[in-house]
Amino acid sequence: MSPNNNLSDKDIREALKKYLLSKPTPPQVVVDELSVHNGNAIADIVALDKYAHCFEIKSDKDTLSRLSRQISFYDFTFKKNTLVTTEKYLLKAESLIPDYWGILLAKRTNSVKIVNYRNAKINRNWNAEKALLTLWKSELLEVDSRLSSGKSPRSNSRAQIAKKIVDDTCSRLVQKSFFEILADRFETKYQPFEITKYCL
Repeated sequence: MSPNNNLSDKDIREALKKYLLSKPTPPQVVVDELSVHNGNAIADIVALDKYAHCFEIKSDKDTLSRLSRQISFYDFTFKKNTLVTTEKYLLKAESLIPDYWGILLAKRTNSVKIVNYRNAKINRNWNAEKALLTLWKSELLEVDSRLSSGKSPRSNSRAQIAKKIVDDTCSRLVQKSFFEILADRFETKYQPFEITKYCL
């Protein structure tokens, strides 16, 4: 833990993982630093459960200068997003993030405590084609083989394969496969789930 009152990314990250895994129904897997949208952003923590849920950390030692840009990439990629920050940035962050983003507040007591400040809502800006660009080419080809009538040539670019998948498939199945392929990547024995009415 940092020696002063300032909370670092490491302080918050460790506490956040404990918080997520201590829930009555914890995520099936918690992923550190997932590159999204062709590497345009790196999500600090992603919890895989019914949805892929991004948690973006802004510690006392960070700035909010990149947050507006990050929001657009995370909105394209994840069905839910939550900012995890401290009292230092809470008011400013509230003015920057959309009202459907959740907020978790990190506080120092004897240890670092994570407090729920605002629940995340379903993000309606999720974009199937852009979300698929989080996947490796081999993963995209696997999704294509599962969902499409004809397989993409291996010579196609990732963007071409992603577009074909979206053109051939309803977004509910794209979202389900996106989740399952990420779970496979991290060797998670995920439980099949029913796409809810909230999926696009």
